[in-house]
Amino acid sequence: DNLNINFVKPDNITDDAKIFNKEFTLSLIDIDYDKLTVPKTEYTVDIEMESKYFINTVGELNDFGEDIEFICSENQIELKMSGDDMVKMNTIMKFEDLLSYQIEEGAEINTTYNIKFIQEISQFMKINNDLTVNINENLPAKFSCRVNNLSLSEVTEYEELKNQKSKISKEVK
Repeated sequence: DNLNINFVKPDNITDDAKIFNKEFTLSLIDIDYDKLTVPKTEYTVDIEMESKYFINTVGELNDFGEDIEFICSENQIELKMSGDDMVKMNTIMKFEDLLSYQIEEGAEINTTYNIKFIQEISQFMKINNDLTVNINENLPAKFSCRVNNLSLSEVTEYEELKNQKSKISKEVK
């Protein structure tokens, strides 16, 4: 199967414009794919804070190394950066500066992430007021925010519902 596309010079354009007719042929392919989904997970640590607070903290830590270490307990949240042996920076987040903080009873998390990816994620957070960070020691961290007062899962569910309605209407026609 092919897709043929033709660009034909309209009759009302003079030959002085030097526009030529063009023809393109593209081969069509069928791609089988599995929809990638992220399973719902219970996280050990849930932190909700103002995005600007997180962006500023990550920006400050970014100058001191490549990996950011999250150390979370019932008593404190500490972010550590270690560059070379001569430079280190620690930030202790105050609970009163957070919107909410939940950790499983008796849990202590110590996990490390690359600051480059967190810096990229934090750039998107500039357009949102609040940010939620979910952490498990053996899983990637989850960073989420609300878009127009809808959580990401609500937006995803809306898109899936919209796609299902579109498929049904195409089948009916």
